[in-house]
Amino acid sequence: MSLISSVESGVERDLRPRKRRRLRRACEERVEREAVTILKALPSKQMIGREKEAFEVLSMILQPKEGMRPLLIGPRGIGKESLIAKVSKAPALKNRKIVTIDCHELIAQTPNDELLKTFQTLAEYVYADQKQILYLQNIEKLMLCDSLTEYAQTIFKRPIPLIGSISDDPKEEKIQTVQKLLSKYSFVPYSVNELPIEDVQEIVRDYVTRNPIDLKVDIDDDAIDCAVKLADKYERRSPFPMKAIHLIQGCISRYFLSHGQGCVTQEEVLEYVSTIAKVPADDLKDATVFDEKKFIQRIKGNIVGQDHAIRIVADRICSYRLGLLDLNRPWGVFLFVGSTGVGKTELSKNIASFLFNDKNKFIRIDGSEYKESHTVSNLIGAPLGYEGNEIGGLLTEPLLQDPRKVVLIDELEKAHPDVQKLLLQILDSGTILDRRGKRVDCSQAIFIMTSNIGSDTLFDLAGERLTKEEEVLNVLNPLLVKAFSPELCNRFDAIVPFQPLTKKLLPKVAKVHLQRIKKRLQEQAAIELHWTQALVDHFAREDFDLRFGMRGFCRKIDNLMTSLIKDVVRSERERVKGKLIISVQDDELVVRY
Repeated sequence: MSLISSVESGVERDLRPRKRRRLRRACEERVEREAVTILKALPSKQMIGREKEAFEVLSMILQPKEGMRPLLIGPRGIGKESLIAKVSKAPALKNRKIVTIDCHELIAQTPNDELLKTFQTLAEYVYADQKQILYLQNIEKLMLCDSLTEYAQTIFKRPIPLIGSISDDPKEEKIQTVQKLLSKYSFVPYSVNELPIEDVQEIVRDYVTRNPIDLKVDIDDDAIDCAVKLADKYERRSPFPMKAIHLIQGCISRYFLSHGQGCVTQEEVLEYVSTIAKVPADDLKDATVFDEKKFIQRIKGNIVGQDHAIRIVADRICSYRLGLLDLNRPWGVFLFVGSTGVGKTELSKNIASFLFNDKNKFIRIDGSEYKESHTVSNLIGAPLGYEGNEIGGLLTEPLLQDPRKVVLIDELEKAHPDVQKLLLQILDSGTILDRRGKRVDCSQAIFIMTSNIGSDTLFDLAGERLTKEEEVLNVLNPLLVKAFSPELCNRFDAIVPFQPLTKKLLPKVAKVHLQRIKKRLQEQAAIELHWTQALVDHFAREDFDLRFGMRGFCRKIDNLMTSLIKDVVRSERERVKGKLIISVQDDELVVRY
């Protein structure tokens, strides 16, 4: 959003040369005395990349009568000012100069009662020399300032070359209003995008060369290249090249505090990023590190009867870690489909445990709690000015704190369609904006949606053992299309059907759950639990409705075991020496210790 039109401030075209010179001298004196910091010199650094953008912006500048005024739009730190500096070096502008007025600085540094007069003076200072072109940086500040807007619009009406820029930061209120207003004066939006990694590496090298660190710490080329690549992958809240420069500055400061003078190498960069991104250094050093066989083996030990689902997830994660997939999207996007209690939530928890070794890396969202449109605010936070805005969203806030998480959205079909629309944004770009304007990185998370759609059909067909996933999906797909939009269905990396629980699987389920009880007793009561095969067989024979799935079966085991152990420990505490053996006698559970 450019304030560029202000260049033609109040100086009439028919001023005589002598009068124009007098005016210019007066303007220069006032500028030097009161607002010299507002007029910013363009960067003198080496201009890397941006050739195509510079040509397009230059073309607009040279054709003001055709209504082409570039309005540069992009986040802070992406290089809008550097782009203008590149334009200024074009041979076509060798006799002209681009002068910047930073509207943010102007408003911040000038008392309210002097704002209009100061802005007029600055604009006249630039326009008095017809060879200067005005670049209004942070033009949104100007358009939202009541005392300056009217004067700015009088300038915009004149057919002169202007450039403006605006930061697409949603924290700025009324941005859309500003854009609509500027469109009346022939400002053409022009998005400034991030440069490729190779260009950023050169920019950072140039930056380090031109800005020798006072701490007397050097950084080698390999460390710079490594820092840029890691910034691209693990820092999504700010753009290139800013995020790479900030990362290197932080790394150098940390090195100096630990070692004093010296040279930062790739190892120090890896160690620093490991700390701030909460990612194991081995994972950073070799992004391909992922033991697929170990993953499958461990999770199969915890999840019974869902080998195919486990393999699908393992294959996706392995492909991501090898760099074969789009790293800007989440690690994986799965729809787990099946009846209740077959292991959908349990598999999700196991994925988080294996990948991140931390139970806090798991976020569960119950779709049935988001049936109304307004409940979306619970996920991304309340808008600015509303109660509870400072808390943040139940989805966005944990990802802001640490983007490496498994996000489970249970029973997605019960959530309002606005929740699905929200997911579309996340699954497309790997980022989302919360209501406070913070950009949330979702590219390092795994998103798992679950649904019970078609579970009755799958249960009825369980006797036929539809082992071929194509057959199962043929049954499910017509049902899923009715529940979810085609756009959302196309974003799932895999639709993963879970097999219904059968009698044959009950002994395995009993063993797995007994192991959980054993671990819990050891950790919480220092009791070592053992059992006989007869106990496993006893549980497998229990009268039980398979439609309730493993969760219901495990709850029944819990109730029986807890009641038995509680009575023994309460009455025989002195005789129990930290070890219990549970068996079966005459179809009744018995305890030895």
